[in-house]
Amino acid sequence: AVRLLQQEPGHQEARLVTARCMLGVRDLEGARRMTLELLQDAPNDPGVHRLLGEISAAARDPEAAVSHLRHALQLELKGDNVHRQVALLRRSLSLQLQLDHPPALGQDAQTLLELRPASALGWAASTLAQNVEDPLEAAAKLQEFPAADESAAAQLVRGLLLLDGGDPVAAASALEQALRLEPDNPRARRALEQAHRTAGQRKGPFPFLASLIPLLESHPALKVHAPEVIRLREVFDRPLLVCVMG
Repeated sequence: AVRLLQQEPGHQEARLVTARCMLGVRDLEGARRMTLELLQDAPNDPGVHRLLGEISAAARDPEAAVSHLRHALQLELKGDNVHRQVALLRRSLSLQLQLDHPPALGQDAQTLLELRPASALGWAASTLAQNVEDPLEAAAKLQEFPAADESAAAQLVRGLLLLDGGDPVAAASALEQALRLEPDNPRARRALEQAHRTAGQRKGPFPFLASLIPLLESHPALKVHAPEVIRLREVFDRPLLVCVMG
Protein backbone atom coordinates (compact mmCIF):
# COMPACT_ATOMS: atom_id res chain seq x y z
CA ALA A 1 0.00 0.00 0.00
CA VAL A 2 2.85 2.40 0.84
CA ARG A 3 4.62 1.65 -2.44
CA LEU A 4 1.39 2.15 -4.36
CA LEU A 5 0.78 5.43 -2.57
CA GLN A 6 4.25 6.60 -3.55
CA GLN A 7 3.45 5.81 -7.17
CA GLU A 8 -0.18 7.01 -7.07
CA PRO A 9 -0.74 9.34 -4.08
CA GLY A 10 -4.48 9.55 -4.76
CA HIS A 11 -5.14 5.81 -5.01
CA GLN A 12 -8.34 5.25 -3.00
CA GLU A 13 -7.87 1.63 -1.92
CA ALA A 14 -4.21 2.16 -0.99
CA ARG A 15 -5.12 5.14 1.20
CA LEU A 16 -7.86 3.10 2.88
CA VAL A 17 -5.46 0.22 3.58
CA THR A 18 -2.88 2.66 4.94
CA ALA A 19 -5.45 4.24 7.25
CA ARG A 20 -6.41 0.78 8.50
CA CYS A 21 -2.76 0.03 9.20
CA MET A 22 -2.48 3.29 11.17
CA LEU A 23 -5.48 2.21 13.22
CA GLY A 24 -3.83 -1.17 13.77
CA VAL A 25 -0.73 0.47 15.29
CA ARG A 26 -2.93 2.87 17.34
CA ASP A 27 -2.05 5.97 15.35
CA LEU A 28 -5.59 7.19 15.76
CA GLU A 29 -4.99 10.77 14.74
CA GLY A 30 -3.13 9.78 11.58
CA ALA A 31 -5.83 7.22 10.72
CA ARG A 32 -8.61 9.74 11.32
CA ARG A 33 -6.89 12.45 9.28
CA MET A 34 -6.35 10.18 6.27
CA THR A 35 -9.88 8.72 6.49
CA LEU A 36 -11.47 12.17 6.63
CA GLU A 37 -9.51 13.10 3.51
CA LEU A 38 -10.87 9.94 1.89
CA LEU A 39 -14.38 10.91 2.94
CA GLN A 40 -14.12 14.16 0.99
CA ASP A 41 -13.25 12.24 -2.17
CA ALA A 42 -15.67 9.33 -1.60
CA PRO A 43 -18.59 10.43 0.64
CA ASN A 44 -20.68 7.38 -0.34
CA ASP A 45 -18.05 4.70 0.25
CA PRO A 46 -19.34 2.47 3.10
CA GLY A 47 -15.79 1.25 3.80
CA VAL A 48 -14.71 4.79 4.65
CA HIS A 49 -17.61 5.33 7.05
CA ARG A 50 -16.99 1.95 8.65
CA LEU A 51 -13.32 2.80 9.20
CA LEU A 52 -14.30 6.10 10.81
CA GLY A 53 -16.58 4.11 13.09
CA GLU A 54 -13.77 1.77 14.11
CA ILE A 55 -11.45 4.72 14.73
CA SER A 56 -14.09 6.33 16.97
CA ALA A 57 -14.59 3.04 18.81
CA ALA A 58 -10.84 2.76 19.39
CA ALA A 59 -10.91 6.33 20.73
CA ARG A 60 -13.63 5.23 23.21
CA ASP A 61 -16.35 7.28 21.58
CA PRO A 62 -19.10 4.68 21.00
CA GLU A 63 -21.72 7.31 20.15
CA ALA A 64 -19.70 8.65 17.21
CA ALA A 65 -18.75 5.10 16.24
CA VAL A 66 -22.41 4.05 16.05
CA SER A 67 -23.22 7.11 13.92
CA HIS A 68 -20.49 6.27 11.38
CA LEU A 69 -21.30 2.56 11.34
CA ARG A 70 -25.01 3.15 10.81
CA HIS A 71 -24.17 5.51 7.93
CA ALA A 72 -22.04 2.73 6.44
CA LEU A 73 -24.90 0.30 7.00
CA GLN A 74 -27.42 2.47 5.14
CA LEU A 75 -25.05 2.54 2.18
CA GLU A 76 -24.44 -1.22 2.34
CA LEU A 77 -28.16 -2.00 2.53
CA LYS A 78 -28.52 -0.54 -0.96
CA GLY A 79 -26.41 -3.43 -2.24
CA ASP A 80 -26.68 -7.19 -1.96
CA ASN A 81 -23.64 -8.12 0.17
CA VAL A 82 -25.46 -9.69 3.12
CA HIS A 83 -22.21 -10.71 4.82
CA ARG A 84 -21.06 -7.08 5.07
CA GLN A 85 -24.53 -5.95 6.13
CA VAL A 86 -24.66 -8.48 8.96
CA ALA A 87 -21.12 -7.61 10.08
CA LEU A 88 -22.04 -3.91 10.29
CA LEU A 89 -25.28 -4.64 12.13
CA ARG A 90 -23.51 -6.77 14.73
CA ARG A 91 -20.79 -4.19 15.25
CA SER A 92 -23.31 -1.36 15.52
CA LEU A 93 -25.47 -3.29 17.99
CA SER A 94 -22.44 -4.24 20.10
CA LEU A 95 -21.50 -0.57 20.43
CA GLN A 96 -25.07 0.56 21.03
CA LEU A 97 -25.24 -1.75 24.02
CA GLN A 98 -22.58 0.44 25.65
CA LEU A 99 -24.81 3.51 25.41
CA ASP A 100 -27.43 4.61 27.94
CA HIS A 101 -29.75 5.62 25.10
CA PRO A 102 -28.98 3.50 22.04
CA PRO A 103 -30.31 5.35 18.99
CA ALA A 104 -31.46 2.39 16.90
CA LEU A 105 -31.22 -0.79 18.97
CA GLY A 106 -34.67 -2.09 18.06
CA GLN A 107 -34.44 -1.08 14.41
CA ASP A 108 -31.02 -2.64 13.86
CA ALA A 109 -32.01 -5.76 15.81
CA GLN A 110 -35.09 -6.14 13.61
CA THR A 111 -32.96 -5.80 10.46
CA LEU A 112 -30.53 -8.40 11.78
CA LEU A 113 -33.44 -10.73 12.54
CA GLU A 114 -34.65 -10.37 8.96
CA LEU A 115 -31.20 -11.12 7.53
CA ARG A 116 -30.18 -13.86 9.97
CA PRO A 117 -33.31 -15.04 11.82
CA ALA A 118 -31.79 -18.28 13.12
CA SER A 119 -28.75 -16.80 14.85
CA ALA A 120 -29.66 -13.19 15.62
CA LEU A 121 -31.10 -13.60 19.13
CA GLY A 122 -28.48 -16.10 20.24
CA TRP A 123 -25.82 -13.68 19.10
CA ALA A 124 -27.57 -10.77 20.82
CA ALA A 125 -27.82 -12.69 24.08
CA SER A 126 -24.17 -13.72 24.18
CA THR A 127 -23.06 -10.22 23.14
CA LEU A 128 -25.06 -8.65 25.95
CA ALA A 129 -23.64 -11.05 28.50
CA GLN A 130 -20.11 -10.18 27.40
CA ASN A 131 -20.42 -6.42 26.92
CA VAL A 132 -22.72 -5.12 29.65
CA GLU A 133 -21.20 -5.17 33.13
CA ASP A 134 -24.48 -5.14 35.09
CA PRO A 135 -26.28 -8.46 34.42
CA LEU A 136 -29.68 -6.96 35.32
CA GLU A 137 -29.15 -4.17 32.79
CA ALA A 138 -28.09 -6.73 30.19
CA ALA A 139 -31.22 -8.78 30.87
CA ALA A 140 -33.43 -5.69 30.47
CA LYS A 141 -31.77 -4.74 27.19
CA LEU A 142 -32.08 -8.26 25.85
CA GLN A 143 -35.82 -8.13 26.44
CA GLU A 144 -35.98 -5.07 24.13
CA PHE A 145 -34.93 -7.17 21.14
CA PRO A 146 -37.76 -8.07 18.74
CA ALA A 147 -39.13 -11.58 19.28
CA ALA A 148 -37.05 -12.11 22.44
CA ASP A 149 -40.12 -13.63 24.14
CA GLU A 150 -40.27 -16.30 21.45
CA SER A 151 -36.61 -17.35 21.62
CA ALA A 152 -35.60 -20.12 24.01
CA ALA A 153 -31.94 -19.07 23.67
CA ALA A 154 -32.73 -15.45 24.55
CA GLN A 155 -34.84 -16.40 27.56
CA LEU A 156 -32.23 -18.85 28.79
CA VAL A 157 -29.49 -16.21 28.71
CA ARG A 158 -31.88 -13.67 30.22
CA GLY A 159 -32.64 -16.08 33.05
CA LEU A 160 -28.95 -16.70 33.68
CA LEU A 161 -28.27 -12.96 33.71
CA LEU A 162 -31.09 -12.33 36.18
CA LEU A 163 -29.85 -15.16 38.38
CA ASP A 164 -26.33 -13.72 38.29
CA GLY A 165 -27.75 -10.27 39.08
CA GLY A 166 -29.51 -11.50 42.20
CA ASP A 167 -33.13 -11.68 41.05
CA PRO A 168 -34.00 -15.40 41.22
CA VAL A 169 -37.76 -14.83 40.99
CA ALA A 170 -37.52 -12.99 37.66
CA ALA A 171 -34.89 -15.50 36.56
CA ALA A 172 -37.31 -18.36 37.22
CA SER A 173 -39.96 -16.66 35.10
CA ALA A 174 -37.56 -16.28 32.14
CA LEU A 175 -36.30 -19.84 32.49
CA GLU A 176 -39.83 -21.22 32.64
CA GLN A 177 -40.51 -19.40 29.36
CA ALA A 178 -37.34 -20.92 27.89
CA LEU A 179 -38.57 -24.39 28.87
CA ARG A 180 -42.03 -23.77 27.44
CA LEU A 181 -40.34 -23.00 24.13
CA GLU A 182 -37.76 -25.79 24.41
CA PRO A 183 -38.91 -28.38 26.99
CA ASP A 184 -35.87 -30.65 26.66
CA ASN A 185 -33.25 -27.96 27.33
CA PRO A 186 -31.13 -29.38 30.22
CA ARG A 187 -29.29 -26.09 30.82
CA ALA A 188 -32.53 -24.20 31.32
CA ARG A 189 -33.88 -26.93 33.62
CA ARG A 190 -30.77 -26.90 35.84
CA ALA A 191 -30.80 -23.10 35.99
CA LEU A 192 -34.50 -23.11 36.89
CA GLU A 193 -33.86 -25.51 39.77
CA GLN A 194 -31.08 -23.21 40.99
CA ALA A 195 -33.36 -20.17 40.71
CA HIS A 196 -36.05 -21.88 42.78
CA ARG A 197 -33.51 -22.94 45.42
CA THR A 198 -32.08 -19.44 45.64
CA ALA A 199 -35.51 -17.85 45.87
CA GLY A 200 -36.46 -20.29 48.64
CA GLN A 201 -33.30 -19.51 50.60
CA ARG A 202 -33.97 -15.78 50.28
CA LYS A 203 -37.48 -16.20 51.68
CA GLY A 204 -36.23 -18.27 54.62
CA PRO A 205 -38.55 -20.48 56.69
CA PHE A 206 -41.35 -17.93 57.11
CA PRO A 207 -43.66 -19.13 54.29
CA PHE A 208 -43.33 -22.69 55.61
CA LEU A 209 -44.03 -21.68 59.21
CA ALA A 210 -46.96 -19.54 58.12
CA SER A 211 -48.52 -22.47 56.29
CA LEU A 212 -47.85 -24.75 59.29
CA ILE A 213 -49.78 -22.60 61.77
CA PRO A 214 -53.32 -23.31 60.43
CA LEU A 215 -52.43 -26.99 60.15
CA LEU A 216 -51.44 -27.12 63.83
CA GLU A 217 -54.49 -25.15 64.91
CA SER A 218 -56.79 -27.52 63.04
CA HIS A 219 -55.39 -30.66 64.71
CA PRO A 220 -56.38 -31.17 68.37
CA ALA A 221 -53.23 -33.06 69.28
CA LEU A 222 -50.93 -30.43 67.75
CA LYS A 223 -52.89 -27.27 68.56
CA VAL A 224 -50.83 -26.68 71.68
CA HIS A 225 -47.75 -26.07 69.52
CA ALA A 226 -49.27 -23.27 67.39
CA PRO A 227 -48.38 -20.38 69.74
CA GLU A 228 -44.77 -21.53 69.86
CA VAL A 229 -44.56 -21.68 66.04
CA ILE A 230 -46.03 -18.16 65.84
CA ARG A 231 -43.39 -16.95 68.30
CA LEU A 232 -40.60 -18.58 66.28
CA ARG A 233 -41.91 -17.06 63.06
CA GLU A 234 -41.75 -13.60 64.63
CA VAL A 235 -38.35 -13.96 66.25
CA PHE A 236 -36.07 -16.24 64.24
CA ASP A 237 -34.75 -16.23 60.70
CA ARG A 238 -34.05 -19.94 60.49
CA PRO A 239 -36.16 -23.09 60.66
CA LEU A 240 -36.51 -24.25 64.28
CA LEU A 241 -39.49 -26.50 63.90
CA VAL A 242 -37.47 -29.33 65.37
CA CYS A 243 -37.30 -27.41 68.63
CA VAL A 244 -41.08 -27.03 68.66
CA MET A 245 -41.88 -30.62 67.83
CA GLY A 246 -39.09 -32.12 69.90
